[in-house]
Amino acid sequence: MKKRWYILIVFLALFSFMPNALASVNDNLLIAANEIKEFSFCEREEILKVLRVLGYVIYVAKLVIPLLLIIFGSIDFGKAVLSSDDKAIKEAGGTLVRRFIAAVIVFLLPTILNLLLDLVYNYESFKENESFKKCTECIFNPDDPTACK
Repeated sequence: MKKRWYILIVFLALFSFMPNALASVNDNLLIAANEIKEFSFCEREEILKVLRVLGYVIYVAKLVIPLLLIIFGSIDFGKAVLSSDDKAIKEAGGTLVRRFIAAVIVFLLPTILNLLLDLVYNYESFKENESFKKCTECIFNPDDPTACK
C-alpha cells in the first residue's frame, strides 16, 4: 500500500513540474526559430563512427544471441532426457521451443527495424533529407565503406 502512495506522489511531482519545463522549451524554440541553421546529424564523422560501432554490435548480437539461446535450450533438453523424467522432458521441450522462437525474433529484429526505417525514409518529408538514410545505412551496413562516409 505504501509503495502505491510513493509512486503516486512521484508521478504527481513529475507532472506538476512538466508545464514549467514545456514552457521553457517552448520559449527556447521561439528564440531559436529566428536563428535556424542547417544541422545534419548524420554528416558528422564522430556520429558515423559511433553508428558504425553500433552496427557491428547489432551484427554480433544478431549471430551470438540466437546461437546461445539454442545451445542453452539444447543443454536443458539434454539434461531432462538424461533424467528420464517425463514431466521434466515436457517442460524442457516447451522451454526449447520458447527459446527457439526468441532466437528467431532476435535474429529478425534488425531486419524488421531496417524495414520500418525504410518505410519512414520513403515518406515524402524525409526524402529531401538524405542524412537520415545515411544514418540507417551506417547502422545496418557497417561493412560497406561508402555507407559511413
